[in-house]
Amino acid sequence: MPSTKVVTIGRYAIADEIASGGMASVHLGRLNGAVGFSRTVAIKRMHPHIAKDEEFVSMFIDEARLAARIRHPNVVQTLDVVQEDGELLLVMEYVHGVQLSLLQRLASRSGERTPVAVVAAIVAGMLRGLHAAHEATDERGAPLEIVHRDVSPHNVMVGVDGVPRVIDFGVAKAEGRLQHSSSGQLKGKVPYMAPEQVRGEPVTRRTDVFAAGAVAWEALVGRRLFRAENDAAIIGQVLSLEIEPPSQVEPSIPPGYDQVVMRALERKPERRYASALEMARALEAAGPVATPAQVAELVEQIARETLDKRSALVGHVESAPTIPVHKPEERRIIVEPIPAEARRSRAEPTSGGPPIGLFAALVGVAAIAGAAWLIGRELLREAPETVSPPGAPVMLAMPSASTPSAAPVSVSASVSAKPKPRPIKLP
Repeated sequence: MPSTKVVTIGRYAIADEIASGGMASVHLGRLNGAVGFSRTVAIKRMHPHIAKDEEFVSMFIDEARLAARIRHPNVVQTLDVVQEDGELLLVMEYVHGVQLSLLQRLASRSGERTPVAVVAAIVAGMLRGLHAAHEATDERGAPLEIVHRDVSPHNVMVGVDGVPRVIDFGVAKAEGRLQHSSSGQLKGKVPYMAPEQVRGEPVTRRTDVFAAGAVAWEALVGRRLFRAENDAAIIGQVLSLEIEPPSQVEPSIPPGYDQVVMRALERKPERRYASALEMARALEAAGPVATPAQVAELVEQIARETLDKRSALVGHVESAPTIPVHKPEERRIIVEPIPAEARRSRAEPTSGGPPIGLFAALVGVAAIAGAAWLIGRELLREAPETVSPPGAPVMLAMPSASTPSAAPVSVSASVSAKPKPRPIKLP
Protein backbone atom coordinates (compact mmCIF):
# COMPACT_ATOMS: atom_id res chain seq x y z
CA MET A 1 0.00 0.00 0.00
CA PRO A 2 1.33 3.49 -0.78
CA SER A 3 2.71 5.49 2.10
CA THR A 4 0.44 8.12 3.61
CA LYS A 5 3.34 10.19 4.92
CA VAL A 6 3.26 13.56 3.20
CA VAL A 7 5.68 16.34 4.09
CA THR A 8 4.89 19.99 3.48
CA ILE A 9 7.47 22.39 2.06
CA GLY A 10 6.11 25.84 1.46
CA ARG A 11 2.68 25.44 -0.09
CA TYR A 12 3.43 21.97 -1.51
CA ALA A 13 2.70 18.60 0.09
CA ILE A 14 5.23 16.00 -1.08
CA ALA A 15 4.72 12.23 -1.03
CA ASP A 16 7.18 9.36 -1.53
CA GLU A 17 9.23 9.30 -4.72
CA ILE A 18 7.95 7.64 -7.89
CA ALA A 19 11.21 7.89 -9.84
CA SER A 20 14.83 8.75 -9.17
CA GLY A 21 17.86 9.88 -11.14
CA GLY A 22 21.42 10.90 -10.47
CA MET A 23 20.58 14.49 -9.57
CA ALA A 24 17.01 14.41 -8.26
CA SER A 25 14.01 12.29 -7.39
CA VAL A 26 10.48 12.79 -8.70
CA HIS A 27 7.55 12.77 -6.30
CA LEU A 28 3.83 13.05 -6.49
CA GLY A 29 2.71 16.19 -4.74
CA ARG A 30 -0.17 18.48 -4.01
CA LEU A 31 -0.38 22.23 -4.31
CA ASN A 32 -2.24 23.63 -1.32
CA GLY A 33 -3.82 26.94 -2.26
CA ALA A 34 -6.23 29.35 -0.65
CA VAL A 35 -9.90 28.62 0.14
CA GLY A 36 -9.35 24.86 -0.06
CA PHE A 37 -7.92 24.89 -3.60
CA SER A 38 -5.53 22.03 -4.38
CA ARG A 39 -3.89 20.48 -7.44
CA THR A 40 -1.92 17.28 -7.97
CA VAL A 41 1.55 18.00 -9.33
CA ALA A 42 4.84 16.25 -10.04
CA ILE A 43 7.75 17.56 -8.00
CA LYS A 44 11.38 17.11 -8.95
CA ARG A 45 13.36 17.27 -5.71
CA MET A 46 17.12 17.67 -5.76
CA HIS A 47 18.98 15.05 -3.72
CA PRO A 48 20.09 16.56 -0.38
CA HIS A 49 23.73 15.44 -0.76
CA ILE A 50 24.19 17.52 -3.92
CA ALA A 51 21.91 20.44 -3.08
CA LYS A 52 24.97 22.44 -1.99
CA ASP A 53 26.97 21.72 -5.15
CA GLU A 54 26.96 24.91 -7.22
CA GLU A 55 27.29 23.06 -10.55
CA PHE A 56 24.30 20.82 -9.91
CA VAL A 57 22.23 23.68 -8.52
CA SER A 58 22.98 25.71 -11.67
CA MET A 59 21.91 22.78 -13.86
CA PHE A 60 18.71 22.41 -11.88
CA ILE A 61 17.87 26.11 -12.12
CA ASP A 62 18.74 26.11 -15.82
CA GLU A 63 16.29 23.27 -16.42
CA ALA A 64 13.53 25.26 -14.75
CA ARG A 65 14.32 28.43 -16.67
CA LEU A 66 14.43 26.69 -20.04
CA ALA A 67 11.37 24.50 -19.54
CA ALA A 68 9.34 27.51 -18.39
CA ARG A 69 9.98 29.19 -21.76
CA ILE A 70 8.49 26.25 -23.73
CA ARG A 71 4.73 26.42 -24.00
CA HIS A 72 3.26 23.58 -26.04
CA PRO A 73 0.74 20.74 -25.47
CA ASN A 74 3.49 18.19 -26.24
CA VAL A 75 5.85 19.44 -23.52
CA VAL A 76 5.28 18.91 -19.79
CA GLN A 77 4.71 22.35 -18.27
CA THR A 78 6.89 23.78 -15.52
CA LEU A 79 4.76 25.51 -12.88
CA ASP A 80 7.03 26.69 -10.10
CA VAL A 81 10.48 26.61 -8.50
CA VAL A 82 10.81 26.47 -4.72
CA GLN A 83 13.96 27.08 -2.68
CA GLU A 84 13.13 26.79 0.99
CA ASP A 85 14.50 25.13 4.14
CA GLY A 86 17.53 23.83 2.25
CA GLU A 87 15.31 22.22 -0.42
CA LEU A 88 15.30 22.92 -4.16
CA LEU A 89 12.12 21.84 -5.96
CA LEU A 90 10.98 21.96 -9.58
CA VAL A 91 7.18 21.76 -9.74
CA MET A 92 5.64 20.41 -12.96
CA GLU A 93 2.20 19.46 -14.20
CA TYR A 94 1.27 15.91 -13.29
CA VAL A 95 0.56 13.70 -16.31
CA HIS A 96 -1.36 10.52 -15.56
CA GLY A 97 0.33 8.10 -17.92
CA VAL A 98 3.55 6.15 -18.50
CA GLN A 99 6.87 6.73 -20.20
CA LEU A 100 7.23 5.44 -23.75
CA SER A 101 10.06 3.21 -22.55
CA LEU A 102 7.73 1.47 -20.08
CA LEU A 103 4.99 1.21 -22.68
CA GLN A 104 7.39 -0.55 -25.06
CA ARG A 105 8.69 -2.83 -22.32
CA LEU A 106 5.20 -3.87 -21.20
CA ALA A 107 4.16 -4.55 -24.80
CA SER A 108 7.28 -6.67 -25.33
CA ARG A 109 6.59 -8.73 -22.20
CA SER A 110 3.13 -9.57 -23.48
CA GLY A 111 4.54 -10.52 -26.90
CA GLU A 112 2.82 -7.63 -28.61
CA ARG A 113 4.03 -4.83 -30.87
CA THR A 114 2.67 -1.31 -30.81
CA PRO A 115 0.55 -0.57 -33.92
CA VAL A 116 2.31 1.53 -36.54
CA ALA A 117 -0.43 4.17 -36.44
CA VAL A 118 0.05 4.59 -32.68
CA VAL A 119 3.82 4.84 -33.10
CA ALA A 120 3.32 7.52 -35.73
CA ALA A 121 1.05 9.51 -33.41
CA ILE A 122 3.39 9.29 -30.42
CA VAL A 123 6.59 10.10 -32.33
CA ALA A 124 4.93 12.92 -34.29
CA GLY A 125 3.70 14.47 -31.04
CA MET A 126 7.16 14.15 -29.54
CA LEU A 127 8.64 15.87 -32.60
CA ARG A 128 6.21 18.76 -32.35
CA GLY A 129 7.16 19.22 -28.70
CA LEU A 130 10.84 19.23 -29.65
CA HIS A 131 10.17 21.80 -32.36
CA ALA A 132 8.55 24.05 -29.77
CA ALA A 133 11.69 23.74 -27.64
CA HIS A 134 13.95 24.48 -30.60
CA GLU A 135 11.90 27.61 -31.41
CA ALA A 136 11.68 28.91 -27.83
CA THR A 137 12.82 32.47 -27.11
CA ASP A 138 13.76 34.45 -24.03
CA GLU A 139 11.83 37.35 -22.51
CA ARG A 140 13.19 39.72 -25.16
CA GLY A 141 12.33 37.43 -28.07
CA ALA A 142 15.90 36.27 -28.68
CA PRO A 143 16.22 32.57 -29.71
CA LEU A 144 17.34 30.32 -26.88
CA GLU A 145 18.74 27.75 -29.34
CA ILE A 146 17.64 24.88 -27.11
CA VAL A 147 18.84 21.38 -27.99
CA HIS A 148 17.38 18.69 -25.74
CA ARG A 149 20.40 16.33 -26.10
CA ASP A 150 18.59 13.53 -24.23
CA VAL A 151 15.72 12.54 -26.54
CA SER A 152 14.84 8.94 -25.71
CA PRO A 153 11.81 6.76 -24.87
CA HIS A 154 12.51 7.51 -21.21
CA ASN A 155 11.85 11.20 -21.75
CA VAL A 156 8.52 10.89 -23.52
CA MET A 157 5.45 10.64 -21.30
CA VAL A 158 2.30 9.22 -22.93
CA GLY A 159 -0.78 10.25 -20.99
CA VAL A 160 -4.12 8.50 -20.64
CA ASP A 161 -5.44 11.43 -22.67
CA GLY A 162 -3.49 10.04 -25.63
CA VAL A 163 -1.10 13.01 -25.77
CA PRO A 164 2.68 12.41 -25.77
CA ARG A 165 4.78 14.98 -23.92
CA VAL A 166 8.52 15.63 -23.87
CA ILE A 167 10.04 15.79 -20.38
CA ASP A 168 13.41 16.46 -18.71
CA PHE A 169 15.45 19.34 -20.08
CA GLY A 170 18.11 18.79 -17.42
CA VAL A 171 21.02 18.40 -19.87
CA ALA A 172 19.67 20.64 -22.62
CA LYS A 173 22.08 22.95 -24.40
CA ALA A 174 20.93 26.54 -24.76
CA GLU A 175 22.10 30.12 -25.00
CA GLY A 176 22.42 31.87 -21.66
CA ARG A 177 22.70 28.79 -19.51
CA LEU A 178 24.28 29.33 -16.12
CA GLN A 179 26.13 26.02 -16.40
CA HIS A 180 27.90 24.61 -19.47
CA SER A 181 29.29 21.16 -20.27
CA SER A 182 32.96 20.61 -19.70
CA SER A 183 35.09 19.87 -22.74
CA GLY A 184 34.79 16.21 -23.72
CA GLN A 185 31.88 15.59 -21.36
CA LEU A 186 28.95 13.65 -22.85
CA LYS A 187 25.42 14.57 -21.83
CA GLY A 188 22.54 12.20 -22.63
CA LYS A 189 21.97 8.49 -23.25
CA VAL A 190 24.58 6.99 -25.56
CA PRO A 191 22.23 4.70 -27.61
CA TYR A 192 20.31 7.79 -28.78
CA MET A 193 23.19 10.17 -29.39
CA ALA A 194 23.96 11.50 -32.85
CA PRO A 195 27.46 10.93 -34.27
CA GLU A 196 28.44 14.59 -33.81
CA GLN A 197 27.32 14.40 -30.19
CA VAL A 198 29.49 11.38 -29.30
CA ARG A 199 32.42 13.05 -31.05
CA GLY A 200 32.03 16.11 -28.86
CA GLU A 201 31.24 18.39 -31.77
CA PRO A 202 28.69 21.25 -31.64
CA VAL A 203 25.09 20.08 -31.45
CA THR A 204 22.06 21.58 -33.19
CA ARG A 205 18.36 20.81 -33.50
CA ARG A 206 19.33 18.18 -36.10
CA THR A 207 21.06 16.32 -33.27
CA ASP A 208 17.64 15.85 -31.66
CA VAL A 209 16.22 14.78 -35.05
CA PHE A 210 18.74 11.88 -35.14
CA ALA A 211 17.68 10.80 -31.65
CA ALA A 212 14.03 11.01 -32.70
CA GLY A 213 14.87 8.74 -35.64
CA ALA A 214 16.33 6.17 -33.21
CA VAL A 215 13.20 6.40 -31.03
CA ALA A 216 10.95 5.91 -34.08
CA TRP A 217 13.02 2.94 -35.37
CA GLU A 218 12.79 1.16 -31.99
CA ALA A 219 9.07 1.88 -31.52
CA LEU A 220 8.27 0.50 -34.99
CA VAL A 221 10.48 -2.59 -34.80
CA GLY A 222 10.06 -3.38 -31.10
CA ARG A 223 13.73 -3.70 -30.13
CA ARG A 224 16.79 -1.57 -29.52
CA LEU A 225 18.63 -0.09 -32.49
CA PHE A 226 22.14 0.13 -31.01
CA ARG A 227 22.88 -2.77 -28.67
CA ALA A 228 26.22 -3.69 -27.10
CA GLU A 229 27.81 -4.67 -23.78
CA ASN A 230 29.20 -1.24 -22.98
CA ASP A 231 29.00 2.40 -24.00
CA ALA A 232 32.26 2.29 -25.95
CA ALA A 233 30.90 -0.46 -28.18
CA ILE A 234 27.61 1.41 -28.61
CA ILE A 235 29.50 4.52 -29.66
CA GLY A 236 31.23 2.43 -32.32
CA GLN A 237 27.83 1.33 -33.61
CA VAL A 238 26.50 4.90 -33.63
CA LEU A 239 29.46 5.95 -35.76
CA SER A 240 29.67 3.07 -38.22
CA LEU A 241 26.94 0.40 -37.90
CA GLU A 242 24.95 -0.18 -41.08
CA ILE A 243 21.36 0.55 -40.10
CA GLU A 244 18.63 -1.61 -41.63
CA PRO A 245 15.36 0.04 -42.67
CA PRO A 246 12.51 -0.89 -40.30
CA SER A 247 10.58 -2.85 -42.95
CA GLN A 248 13.58 -5.15 -43.52
CA VAL A 249 13.58 -6.11 -39.84
CA GLU A 250 9.78 -6.27 -39.54
CA PRO A 251 8.09 -6.85 -42.94
CA SER A 252 4.66 -5.81 -41.66
CA ILE A 253 5.84 -2.19 -41.42
CA PRO A 254 4.75 -0.17 -44.48
CA PRO A 255 7.79 0.79 -46.58
CA GLY A 256 6.75 4.44 -46.52
CA TYR A 257 8.09 4.75 -42.98
CA ASP A 258 11.56 3.60 -44.07
CA GLN A 259 12.26 6.81 -45.93
CA VAL A 260 11.32 8.99 -42.95
CA VAL A 261 13.28 7.04 -40.36
CA MET A 262 16.38 6.52 -42.48
CA ARG A 263 16.61 10.19 -43.39
CA ALA A 264 16.45 11.12 -39.70
CA LEU A 265 19.26 8.62 -39.02
CA GLU A 266 21.66 10.07 -41.60
CA ARG A 267 25.08 10.40 -40.00
CA LYS A 268 25.77 13.74 -41.65
CA PRO A 269 23.53 16.39 -40.04
CA GLU A 270 22.96 18.29 -43.29
CA ARG A 271 21.28 15.21 -44.81
CA ARG A 272 18.69 14.95 -42.04
CA TYR A 273 15.44 16.86 -41.75
CA ALA A 274 16.12 20.54 -41.13
CA SER A 275 13.65 20.58 -38.24
CA ALA A 276 11.66 18.28 -35.99
CA LEU A 277 8.47 19.75 -37.43
CA GLU A 278 9.52 18.76 -40.96
CA MET A 279 10.07 15.19 -39.79
CA ALA A 280 6.72 15.14 -37.96
CA ARG A 281 4.87 16.15 -41.11
CA ALA A 282 6.73 13.54 -43.18
CA LEU A 283 5.89 10.84 -40.63
CA GLU A 284 2.22 11.79 -40.59
CA ALA A 285 2.14 11.67 -44.41
CA ALA A 286 3.78 8.21 -44.56
CA GLY A 287 0.70 6.31 -43.35
CA PRO A 288 -2.25 6.30 -40.95
CA VAL A 289 -1.94 8.18 -37.66
CA ALA A 290 -3.89 7.07 -34.60
CA THR A 291 -6.23 9.52 -32.90
CA PRO A 292 -5.59 10.58 -29.29
CA ALA A 293 -8.53 8.40 -28.22
CA GLN A 294 -6.92 5.34 -29.85
CA VAL A 295 -3.57 6.09 -28.23
CA ALA A 296 -5.29 6.54 -24.87
CA GLU A 297 -7.11 3.23 -25.16
CA LEU A 298 -3.87 1.43 -25.99
CA VAL A 299 -2.11 2.99 -22.99
CA GLU A 300 -4.96 1.91 -20.70
CA GLN A 301 -4.88 -1.60 -22.19
CA ILE A 302 -1.13 -2.19 -21.90
CA ALA A 303 -0.33 -0.29 -18.70
CA ARG A 304 -3.52 -0.82 -16.71
CA GLU A 305 -1.80 -2.32 -13.65
CA THR A 306 0.78 0.47 -13.48
CA LEU A 307 -1.87 3.13 -13.92
CA ASP A 308 -4.06 1.61 -11.20
CA LYS A 309 -1.15 1.71 -8.74
CA ARG A 310 -0.44 5.31 -9.68
CA SER A 311 -4.11 6.24 -9.22
CA ALA A 312 -4.05 4.70 -5.74
CA LEU A 313 -0.96 6.74 -4.87
CA VAL A 314 -2.59 9.92 -6.15
CA GLY A 315 -5.58 9.19 -3.93
CA HIS A 316 -3.31 8.87 -0.89
CA VAL A 317 -1.53 12.10 -1.72
CA GLU A 318 -4.80 13.96 -2.02
CA SER A 319 -6.21 12.63 1.24
CA ALA A 320 -3.19 12.04 3.48
CA PRO A 321 -2.48 14.33 6.45
CA THR A 322 0.54 16.55 5.98
CA ILE A 323 3.58 16.95 8.25
CA PRO A 324 4.82 20.55 8.12
CA VAL A 325 8.52 21.15 7.79
CA HIS A 326 9.74 22.57 11.10
CA LYS A 327 9.82 26.34 11.23
CA PRO A 328 10.76 28.56 14.20
CA GLU A 329 7.79 29.66 16.22
CA GLU A 330 6.73 33.27 15.92
CA ARG A 331 5.40 35.02 19.00
CA ARG A 332 3.08 37.93 18.31
CA ILE A 333 2.51 40.35 21.21
CA ILE A 334 -0.34 42.84 21.26
CA VAL A 335 0.44 45.96 23.27
CA GLU A 336 -2.75 47.83 24.09
CA PRO A 337 -2.79 51.50 25.25
CA ILE A 338 -3.65 52.13 28.90
CA PRO A 339 -6.80 54.26 29.38
CA ALA A 340 -6.11 57.83 30.44
CA GLU A 341 -8.07 57.39 33.68
CA ALA A 342 -5.93 54.46 34.71
CA ARG A 343 -2.74 56.37 33.94
CA ARG A 344 -3.90 59.35 36.05
CA SER A 345 -4.91 57.15 38.97
CA ARG A 346 -1.50 55.47 38.96
CA ALA A 347 0.27 58.83 38.85
CA GLU A 348 -1.64 60.43 41.76
CA PRO A 349 0.24 60.43 45.11
CA THR A 350 -1.34 58.97 48.24
CA SER A 351 -2.61 61.49 50.77
CA GLY A 352 -0.15 62.66 53.40
CA GLY A 353 2.89 61.11 51.73
CA PRO A 354 5.56 61.85 49.11
CA PRO A 355 4.57 61.64 45.39
CA ILE A 356 5.74 58.02 45.06
CA GLY A 357 3.00 57.24 42.50
CA LEU A 358 4.13 60.07 40.26
CA PHE A 359 7.76 58.99 40.50
CA ALA A 360 6.87 55.35 39.70
CA ALA A 361 4.76 56.42 36.78
CA LEU A 362 7.62 58.47 35.33
CA VAL A 363 9.98 55.54 35.71
CA GLY A 364 7.45 53.23 34.08
CA VAL A 365 6.91 55.60 31.16
CA ALA A 366 10.66 55.88 30.63
CA ALA A 367 11.01 52.09 30.69
CA ILE A 368 8.19 51.67 28.19
CA ALA A 369 9.64 54.30 25.88
CA GLY A 370 13.08 52.67 25.96
CA ALA A 371 11.70 49.22 25.30
CA ALA A 372 9.50 50.50 22.49
CA TRP A 373 12.47 52.29 20.89
CA LEU A 374 14.61 49.14 20.99
CA ILE A 375 11.83 46.93 19.62
CA GLY A 376 10.94 49.45 16.94
CA ARG A 377 14.54 49.71 15.80
CA GLU A 378 14.74 45.94 15.35
CA LEU A 379 11.42 45.79 13.51
CA LEU A 380 12.33 48.57 11.08
CA ARG A 381 15.27 46.53 9.89
CA GLU A 382 12.98 43.85 8.45
CA ALA A 383 9.39 45.12 8.29
CA PRO A 384 7.92 47.91 6.14
CA GLU A 385 6.67 50.98 7.94
CA THR A 386 3.03 50.76 8.90
CA VAL A 387 0.67 53.29 10.43
CA SER A 388 -1.93 52.09 12.92
CA PRO A 389 -5.23 53.95 13.23
CA PRO A 390 -5.77 55.92 16.46
CA GLY A 391 -6.74 53.70 19.35
CA ALA A 392 -5.87 50.45 17.47
CA PRO A 393 -3.65 47.78 19.15
CA VAL A 394 0.02 48.00 18.17
CA MET A 395 1.26 44.67 16.66
CA LEU A 396 4.87 43.87 17.50
CA ALA A 397 6.58 40.69 16.17
CA MET A 398 8.78 39.33 18.95
CA PRO A 399 11.36 36.61 18.12
CA SER A 400 11.87 35.85 21.80
CA ALA A 401 9.45 33.79 23.86
CA SER A 402 10.20 35.74 27.02
CA THR A 403 7.45 37.83 28.64
CA PRO A 404 8.07 41.57 29.22
CA SER A 405 8.50 42.69 32.78
CA ALA A 406 5.61 44.34 34.59
CA ALA A 407 4.77 47.75 33.15
CA PRO A 408 1.67 49.90 32.81
CA VAL A 409 0.58 48.12 29.62
CA SER A 410 -1.75 45.22 28.85
CA VAL A 411 0.01 42.33 27.06
CA SER A 412 -1.49 39.28 25.31
CA ALA A 413 0.40 36.67 23.22
CA SER A 414 -0.38 33.85 20.76
CA VAL A 415 1.88 31.28 19.03
CA SER A 416 1.47 29.91 15.42
CA ALA A 417 3.33 27.01 13.54
CA LYS A 418 3.40 24.84 9.63
CA PRO A 419 7.80 -15.07 -28.85
CA LYS A 420 7.17 -13.03 -31.96
CA PRO A 421 5.67 -9.76 -31.25
CA ARG A 422 2.17 -9.38 -32.71
CA PRO A 423 0.58 -6.06 -33.55
CA ILE A 424 -2.08 -4.84 -31.15
CA LYS A 425 -5.42 -4.30 -32.83
CA LEU A 426 -6.75 -0.78 -32.60
CA PRO A 427 -10.43 -0.31 -31.74
